[in-house]
Amino acid sequence: MSRTALFTLPLALFCFFSTACDTPLQNAPVSNLYAFSVPGYLDAVADLHSRAPLQYENARREVYVIALDVDRQTADTPRKLDAFLDQQASPYEEHLITRTSSDDRPALRSGIKTLQRESYGSLRRNNAEVWQLFTAYELPQRYVFLACWTLKENRSRYEADLRAIVDSFRPGSGAAPDTANTAAP
Repeated sequence: MSRTALFTLPLALFCFFSTACDTPLQNAPVSNLYAFSVPGYLDAVADLHSRAPLQYENARREVYVIALDVDRQTADTPRKLDAFLDQQASPYEEHLITRTSSDDRPALRSGIKTLQRESYGSLRRNNAEVWQLFTAYELPQRYVFLACWTLKENRSRYEADLRAIVDSFRPGSGAAPDTANTAAP
């Protein structure tokens, strides 16, 4: 077997069985309010959250993504982004028996104020260890909450793709992103 084949075959197998290679992203708009780009291996579904207009999953890989938005003028909507993140993340975190959460990390993404939190824990129903990534975006008229989660053991495999979703947020955009856009290698 040639040296080229010895190098190429393992590399091809690695790329085939992992998401470490560039993952093509597809546009996922919510009306004309906002859009994300999600990896092509995720499928649109309608049964993850009753109020989430954006829901994607790959149950075989155990990767899940939802986004929901709330009008900031609604009476029960918190007035501050940190309170909104707490309100939206707490139902997910309450399903965990043991939980470790990161401090909320503020950031400015394309001029949009965001807060991000990570949580680890064991699910009450089956003790599965999960990793959750929550991001809240503050727009002039609404808040958007993005929840991404997978098994803790899968974090290293899917974290780059999930963070690419977070970074792909586009307000007021139903237009497709740049076709060269891919998740981080």
